[in-house]
Amino acid sequence: MVQSWNAHRIQGKGIPDQLTLGGCPKKAPADCLPEAAGAAHTYLQEVGSSLTQVSMFGRNPFSTAENQTAAEHEFAQQYSDVSEFYNHTVNYEPTHFQNGIRDLIDIVRRHV
Repeated sequence: MVQSWNAHRIQGKGIPDQLTLGGCPKKAPADCLPEAAGAAHTYLQEVGSSLTQVSMFGRNPFSTAENQTAAEHEFAQQYSDVSEFYNHTVNYEPTHFQNGIRDLIDIVRRHV
C-alpha cells in the first residue's frame, strides 16, 4: 500500500518517490517528532497494524556490572578465541561449542 501510494501522481505536485530523490531540503526539529514508543502506538491506533516494538530477550542475570565483567573475563580466559566454536561446529564437531556453553552457564551461575 505505501509503495503504491508513494509511486502515484499527486495532481499539481508530482510523484512522491521522484520528489524525494534530491533529499529533504528542511530538517524537522527533534522536539516536533514523537519518541519511538509514542510513534509506534500512534501507528497502531491509526493504521491498525503494529511496527516492530523493541523488546528485551530475557534479562541480565547479573546484579552488578562488576559481576558481569568478572564472568566475561573468566570465560575469555578459558576461551580466548571464540571463532573456534564456529570452526568446530561447521566442521561437524559440536562438542567444543557444547562444552563452551556449559562452561558459560557454570561461570554465570557463580557470578550471579
